[in-house]
Amino acid sequence: MEIDRANVAVQAELSRLEQRLKSEGLAESEREALKARAEELHGQQRKPEHAVGVRDLRDGIPATFVLSQGDAGSPAEEVRPGFPALYWPEDAVIEPSLAGGSGRRLALARWIVSPANPWTARVLVNRLWQQHFGAGLVATANDFGHTGARPEHQDLLDWLAQEFVRGGWSVKSMHRLLVTSAAYRRSVDVPDLAGAGAVDAENVLWGRQALRRMDAETLRDCLLQATGQLRPASGGAPRWPAISEELRHAQPAILEAEEGKDDGRMQGWYADAGVEVRVRSLYLVRKRCLPIPFLQVFDLPDATTSCARRDETIVAPQAIMLLNSPETISCVEALADELLSGSAESGDWQEAVIGGAFERLYLREPESEEREAARILLGKVLESVGESDRRHAVAELCRALVNANEFVFVD
Repeated sequence: MEIDRANVAVQAELSRLEQRLKSEGLAESEREALKARAEELHGQQRKPEHAVGVRDLRDGIPATFVLSQGDAGSPAEEVRPGFPALYWPEDAVIEPSLAGGSGRRLALARWIVSPANPWTARVLVNRLWQQHFGAGLVATANDFGHTGARPEHQDLLDWLAQEFVRGGWSVKSMHRLLVTSAAYRRSVDVPDLAGAGAVDAENVLWGRQALRRMDAETLRDCLLQATGQLRPASGGAPRWPAISEELRHAQPAILEAEEGKDDGRMQGWYADAGVEVRVRSLYLVRKRCLPIPFLQVFDLPDATTSCARRDETIVAPQAIMLLNSPETISCVEALADELLSGSAESGDWQEAVIGGAFERLYLREPESEEREAARILLGKVLESVGESDRRHAVAELCRALVNANEFVFVD
């Protein structure tokens, strides 16, 4: 994919050079310089030298041995393909596949999704429950063994696993089942919070919703969506968001690439135009050595290790990022333009803007106290910057709203 991206840039410059070469009135020296540059660009076009692939063999499969003290040069007794005896004491049934393979991979796949093997479905539904509720039915999502935590609701976990299998292993159906459940639709606010805390302080019985902050990618996506800046995307090349020069130059590999010393390995940072990166965070490039600052401050996991459950911190840099980052500023300014455009024919532009901002960001109408507070904020900003700069005042109102708990937290 990176090779394709590099070739697209080279091809674009070649097209421009060819158009210039076709124009009349070029001096001979300029024409020769353009031809030399075109020849240089042709040499920069990259081609994959080889591709890595895996194929299942049918014949000539080497034997596997127990290694004495882990030494590859000291094989002991030969072992046959099978499954962990603790979970599946029977011998593995291996039949050569119709595609000509050994059948080992097919046997493994069938065992993983076998109705007699409950572990796969349990692990999957526990991860989905954790995603929606903040904690899994088994607290140790990566460890269902003896050293892991015991399930708080074994019957519920087993029932969800059975429903998952009966539903054809449909993740979408399981998401729907969880988010439409009474447990998920409960509120953080309960009439007798002190009494509920005394009975179930850790909320093990799920009698109330757990207050939690949106994860990094969801928060960024919601900010773009609520302000009307999210661009639809379905696949395609990854997008490279802009990062500061200081951050880029802190990476030796990127410095080498910018100086042309990376031997075409594409180890630099190739920022796209601002509008092109306003897609879901799923499509953004992630480099292990250079995480995206907006996502990193909201506890984006380290890409080098497996993450069973994300950390959730509440620290001052998050508020600073959500207040002052270029992502936030561009989004609230765009929303301010849209709200002002919609209030042009209104007799009370402030009332229209306040109502529109709450509807877009909170999906509700403002309370009377909130309307008054918003009017005071607009008045103070207009007094500071001038009555004519309504755009700045509305952007400040939107910026305040996206920094409130109601926008950042799932309740």
